[in-house]
Amino acid sequence: MLLLAGGLLGGAAAAAALAFATARTPRDVELVQRLPAPARPTVVSAGRGDGARPPAAGADGADAQQPAPGPRNGLVPLPKAPRPSREGGAPAPSTTAQPSAARPFDHAAAHAALQRKGSTAPVHCKGREGPKAVTARVFFNPAGAVQRIGIDPRVAMTPAGSCVHMVLGSTRVPPFDGNELQEVSTTVAIE
Repeated sequence: MLLLAGGLLGGAAAAAALAFATARTPRDVELVQRLPAPARPTVVSAGRGDGARPPAAGADGADAQQPAPGPRNGLVPLPKAPRPSREGGAPAPSTTAQPSAARPFDHAAAHAALQRKGSTAPVHCKGREGPKAVTARVFFNPAGAVQRIGIDPRVAMTPAGSCVHMVLGSTRVPPFDGNELQEVSTTVAIE
């Protein structure tokens, strides 16, 4: 109990708890261990050759305030870079640039991408219980990623259906304009 009181309450409170437990007054109980003072932080100066040094102390021994970062102490703020757009990783084009051509959804490219991914199913899904072929409806978002996969629930709950869902979920197509999901159906043979 005394260790618990010392750990939870701290120095002065622990002494009072110890005094209470031993029926002594707090003045009769001495603290046996004092914790060391916290270490002083080390300041590393950027742009100077003096390396690491302890912070300067004020006239009364207190820590001096560090100057605000700026050109005076060797730190120069970086210019702000343009933020990337939502469709891709590149910054948004300036308003004076020519508008890009419309990017329609390419069903043939999406079907070919699904067939490529589906051709790896015999390797990944071999030996799984369930049907030997799975038909899926794959929905792509405008960024070109799979948003949702629709598989018959009786098939989706089998190990083979779950494996086909995982394989098709990593399919990517070229981004397209619009805000609606585009659907492509495919059948994947497992064996």
